[in-house]
Amino acid sequence: MFFVKSNNNDIYLRILFCSILSGFLLSFVLLFFIGQHLLAFINIIIYGVIFSLIYLVTGAPIQYFLNKRPNKGRASSLFIYLIIGTIVNTIFFIIVSDIDKLYLDVKFYFMIFSASIIFWLNDLFFLRNKK
Repeated sequence: MFFVKSNNNDIYLRILFCSILSGFLLSFVLLFFIGQHLLAFINIIIYGVIFSLIYLVTGAPIQYFLNKRPNKGRASSLFIYLIIGTIVNTIFFIIVSDIDKLYLDVKFYFMIFSASIIFWLNDLFFLRNKK
């Protein structure tokens, strides 16, 4: 279903789906592995919406650009997603926590790598064309 050749009409829906799925998976990782919150459904929804919106603003244009040239290496796109993960998590941690010791927190770096890998894997599974 998701591995068929895409045309210009459905690439936007697939990018939207990838951003929303990445946001909710990242909220689950946040709450399950490093969160001190209860793994409540409402927390996953709230964090998922925040992450999805940030992913749509920062990640969707990059995904569209990378999908226009699918012959690029997979490692280079992971590096680009590390940059996107840094932006997403910096914005998120500014919104929900104190910015004083942001870069000294191990959770911040764990979330950067988690966000990058989740976004990269969703991009590989849902957006890359099989030739």
